[in-house]
Amino acid sequence: MRIKHLLYFLAAVPFVFAACNDKPEPEPAKAPTVVVTEGEATDNSVSFSIDVKDAESAAYLVYDVRETAPTAEEIFTDGKPVAVNKVSVVVAEELKAETEYTIVAAASGNGLSVVSKSIKMTTLKTEAPAPDQPALRLVSDAVMNFEAAGGQGTIEYELLNPVEGVELEVACEAQWIELTEGETIAVNVAANETEEAREAVITVSYGEELSFDVTVKQAGKAVIKPIEEFNVTFTSASWLMTSSYGDAEVYQFRNEDGFQANVYFEKSLAHPIAPGTYEAADVVRAGQPTFSTSESKATIVDELGETQKGLYFTGGTITVEIVDGKYKVAFNSNITYNGSTPFKATFEGLFGNDTVWDGNQQPEPTPEFAAWTSAALVSNDNGVAEVEFSDADSNKLLMVFYYDSSLSYLPAASYAPGMPTAGKYGVGSTLTVGGEALSYNPDLNTTANTVEVTLAADDTYSFTFNNLVFGTGELVKGSWSGKIEGLTQQKPDDGGSSTLDVDHVLNTVANYSEGDYSGYTFSIDGNTSKYAYVRILLNDADRVNGMAPGTYTHKNKTSSGLPTLEQGDFCIERYAEDPWNGWPVYGRNVQSASMTVDTSNNTFTVIITVDGITFGYQGVPEGWSVAGGGNEGGNDDGGNDDGGNEGGNEGGNEGGNEGGNEGNVPAGAIGLSTFSYVGDLLGAGLLDEFVLKTSDNNYVIYFSVYTGNADPDYIKAGTYTNKSANETYNSRDALYFSTELIESTQKTVFDGSEYSGISISADNSMVVTANSDGTYTINLVIKDKTFYFNGNLQ
Repeated sequence: MRIKHLLYFLAAVPFVFAACNDKPEPEPAKAPTVVVTEGEATDNSVSFSIDVKDAESAAYLVYDVRETAPTAEEIFTDGKPVAVNKVSVVVAEELKAETEYTIVAAASGNGLSVVSKSIKMTTLKTEAPAPDQPALRLVSDAVMNFEAAGGQGTIEYELLNPVEGVELEVACEAQWIELTEGETIAVNVAANETEEAREAVITVSYGEELSFDVTVKQAGKAVIKPIEEFNVTFTSASWLMTSSYGDAEVYQFRNEDGFQANVYFEKSLAHPIAPGTYEAADVVRAGQPTFSTSESKATIVDELGETQKGLYFTGGTITVEIVDGKYKVAFNSNITYNGSTPFKATFEGLFGNDTVWDGNQQPEPTPEFAAWTSAALVSNDNGVAEVEFSDADSNKLLMVFYYDSSLSYLPAASYAPGMPTAGKYGVGSTLTVGGEALSYNPDLNTTANTVEVTLAADDTYSFTFNNLVFGTGELVKGSWSGKIEGLTQQKPDDGGSSTLDVDHVLNTVANYSEGDYSGYTFSIDGNTSKYAYVRILLNDADRVNGMAPGTYTHKNKTSSGLPTLEQGDFCIERYAEDPWNGWPVYGRNVQSASMTVDTSNNTFTVIITVDGITFGYQGVPEGWSVAGGGNEGGNDDGGNDDGGNEGGNEGGNEGGNEGGNEGNVPAGAIGLSTFSYVGDLLGAGLLDEFVLKTSDNNYVIYFSVYTGNADPDYIKAGTYTNKSANETYNSRDALYFSTELIESTQKTVFDGSEYSGISISADNSMVVTANSDGTYTINLVIKDKTFYFNGNLQ
């Protein structure tokens, strides 16, 4: 199914930017707030109100509930603006009936950005036709928009209670539109070679009374005139964030005409930015005044009145000066517009609430706050826990922790400073000394300034503070341990495993193999995302239905690959250091690990300890046997005809998959004999390409899958959504794929290198099933053909 972009027509209030006024003693900055409240719904619209306070700008998004939640930056970039410091009522129209949507807003002000708690609203059902009477209803959008280059689209409709002898009729007077009828109506729009926009109406009718119209709009051919340079005067600027790599400070420049620039400057030791001439560089370099051309970008309005987003800087300089207590910033740069276009811009003022750089690069030594005597839970909602610590001198430390909102407890983890996301602490964290509240300092906190949280079985929490820096250098370190009312250990019910005294419960298990070794993958705390797992290898390749009892000795992976495993050895190939947000830790980075397997109670109890973190599984997974053995017979001679699981525990997978791909193909499907990995398309282990083909090479199918998986030894099971070649893969966890088909009419012999294929952009579908024996079952529908595969990834 194609991902459709929705266009929402609504009353919006333009951005209002609060001017910066000089005050002798500025009041403490308030964090902006934004609240979205549900309104009413119809079959094609929803209404809601947005209350924005203490903000300079705000925006919102309405999107299908199945899409990935956006960040604050994405809401500002892709969303619609809304008035600040008031309540606005918004109506989003032209939505699909009986569809659930998510509404979320973001606000920015005082150097901070916040995201509202999202709400969900469902459009109503369209009134049903009279019983047994014919009814014709448009399912897709009533307006189709095309660029001047033309393209293809689809009209989807629903015809109820058809009458014998009456045919559906499709008509359009425009010669530049070609229509093809079927279960859907294919619309092919020719290129518009004129500068004038054009539109036409497609009428779909059934009988004399039932019909609907679809309007096709096509833009005229744009004539882009060369532009000598952009001259911009920015009216406001503010610190936006510290980059995720911690090597750059991001400042945002704006004005009322829609110009905006996010610039990644080489990180200073403290806010605000130091004066100097910053040279363009691919990446910012420590100790050198540089700004990043690969990350800094601008949003401008071109000479045609079109908003151009994501125009990256290509060179030049940005000069920062301090004159009369204010900043003067001059852009003498180039941006990616019509090649490389000069970008001249100026700004004069302060960066939000930042003070002017005074040359003090290092803070003065300050007292250490460590002797916390009590702790209390302030709030714990939607993945945000606020815990306040106090000492005997009435000093207070309020820590804001971010974790996976699907959990009901603060998980044990190492929390690093950063913007609101799982496994971080930060925005809202304060240290109160003598009645003065000091915020945590993102400039002086690095990945080494962590809070270690551990959790015991009796609901006792332990917090260790590793040199947290607040304000201008106030230091917090030390630890606190005890029970906190309202903050308890609430792990999911997994049929008995939750009774294990471990940090993380392992809920499910799958088998796989690598070389001469057998492997097992466990999911953590019921989380089925790609990186929430513990994956181990054993020198036990013949045993595929369980793990032998005993105590196993751990061996690390080496830089060249797997270690040599003897009987009784195991290797943590990878595991999730932060299973709710982080990247996996691979086996060569494990400091220490141990594993025990106990089958004395006719169940598998597996306890794994990795770098002091305990994982536990208890149960008998499907296909496992406490007694040991194999699956003799397998799929011998084309399916399950000869032996099935006969012999139970004898002989492993003898006969296994021989003939399995040719003899057990569903009726009407085309059997595929080979499934192999081709390569990484993005160079970062994110977009992997695979090939499926028949034994006679009459059909060769290339498909790329957005896996986010640096090791192409598996793909994620699930139902994949097709994307055409010009669409964007934008989420690591989403299931996307794109296909290219080579039929015998294009190439009779497949040689593995050059080929002439057909890129498929129609509504394809692909379902991938990861079987317990390590094989894959793939059902792939392309156009009018169904393909089937069952076997191993080679």
